[in-house]
Amino acid sequence: MAIDPLSATIGIASTVLGFASNKSSQNAANARYNQQAKAQYDYDMEGYDMRVEKAQADWDEIVRGIETKQANEIKLAKYKDANALDSYNYGMQIRNKQQESLNNQFKKSQELYKSQVAFNELGAGLAKQSQQRALRETTQKLIFQNQDAILKQLSAEGKARVTGGSGRSAGKVVQATLASLGRTQSALAESLMSAQYNTRSANLNIDLKKEIADKNAYANLMLDPGTLPIAPKPYKTLVSDYELPRELEDFDFGPEPIKYATATYTTPWTNLAAGVLDSLAGASGGAPSQNLTNFKYSDFSLPNSVSQDMFTYNPSSNLTSSFGSSIYSSNFSGFGSSAYADLGANLNITY
Repeated sequence: MAIDPLSATIGIASTVLGFASNKSSQNAANARYNQQAKAQYDYDMEGYDMRVEKAQADWDEIVRGIETKQANEIKLAKYKDANALDSYNYGMQIRNKQQESLNNQFKKSQELYKSQVAFNELGAGLAKQSQQRALRETTQKLIFQNQDAILKQLSAEGKARVTGGSGRSAGKVVQATLASLGRTQSALAESLMSAQYNTRSANLNIDLKKEIADKNAYANLMLDPGTLPIAPKPYKTLVSDYELPRELEDFDFGPEPIKYATATYTTPWTNLAAGVLDSLAGASGGAPSQNLTNFKYSDFSLPNSVSQDMFTYNPSSNLTSSFGSSIYSSNFSGFGSSAYADLGANLNITY
């Protein structure tokens, strides 16, 4: 059956018009996409710059916080050191005063001890002198009494001789006076020995009392205080070492947004120093994907006057009723070969 040239021309024209309509729609869609992609890119760049500024501001804030904390700790350490030094100096003043007071007390105690011992010695000497004086007086008294007794005996003997007594009677009178003298002298000797014994006893008692007084004075003697211990000087307050986070590098901010690309980035440096910073989100958006290798004409909408079956190859079907056998061997000008999968290879589509 012969193909009607008019029908073939109408079919080809309908196909060309369909392609042209689809191309115009695709170009309009691409233009809208390009405009949207540019707006998205501008938004992503602005967001990227703001995230960089925020990351830098957060880093500066962390550094400022660390430096402030370190400065405050240094101030507190200096205050503690000054307070400790004042307390140490005050304690040393008290210690020095105590040491001086103890030294003066010990010196005075030594002087009082020496004075007390001297007084005890003087008192004991005076007491012994008094005892010796009493003994001498007693001795002198007894001597006088002895002399008086002797005189009395001589007087009695003289009287007896004067009266004219003789013989045995006169002798008896003399013996009687001598006996009386002996008794008197014996009593006087006994009194003298008793006085001497009492004097020796009194002297021993004086020595004993002096020894007791010396012991009491020594017991009241203050011990040598020695040297009071000196408190060690206070150590300086330890200040912690603070490590600042490293300087931010370009890789901390991640790559800049790329047009038609979608990326999500989180700053890794936020694990340093002061906790976690806010994540820096990457810009959203994607480039169009156009795979012309898998282009199929069936993806385009066809005019109502053109049937989809007209462009589907089926070896068993009899296409002569539509186009005739010349359709399969002919080439369309400007569209390449009759392989419909390659019809869109020469379309100029820009993004």
